[in-house]
Amino acid sequence: MTRRPPKTAILTLFGSFRMLVHGTEVRFSRRRDRQIIAYLALAPGGRATRGELFDTFWPRADRDSRSQGLRTACSMIRSAIARCAGREHVDRYFHVADGWVSLNVDHVTCDLYAFEAEIARATEAELAGDSPRARSAWAAAVALCTAPLLEDDQPAPWIARRAALVDAAAERARRCSGAVAPPRTGQRSMRLVSRG
Repeated sequence: MTRRPPKTAILTLFGSFRMLVHGTEVRFSRRRDRQIIAYLALAPGGRATRGELFDTFWPRADRDSRSQGLRTACSMIRSAIARCAGREHVDRYFHVADGWVSLNVDHVTCDLYAFEAEIARATEAELAGDSPRARSAWAAAVALCTAPLLEDDQPAPWIARRAALVDAAAERARRCSGAVAPPRTGQRSMRLVSRG
């Protein structure tokens, strides 16, 4: 069955991870497959080398096991996306080629990317001396940061390395917009952050 490709997939990283394609949630059968998509969403340009993924997700495995693990994960990710978008449209969102694995960020809308854009808008407006525009952008950033990033995932080094940045940006956004920080019960000590 041929389906028309949607303009973008929707990826949620604040709170529980979620990916929608064609308005249907992509159901990853394994946690690792979902984590690879989240890792790529945080990577510069949505890309990572095979070596980066080996070191992150199969750090103690031998070369053959790493290669097989990544091949299996990529196949399962492609299958999960294909169930929503159709096989012919998988490369629109997820691609493997020339030693790289990538999430096509040009076709993905992500709450974290929107949060980062509002932080950048607010900072730019502050530098230009435009307080009302800055306050509006800070408030928009606060509205997007509804929960800790990837709160359902166990703390992992690739999450922890980025966690302090998003928390700091969210705290600054709350302070600058005049918003009150929501209570965060059960929050991990470190949270995930921005791409790059």
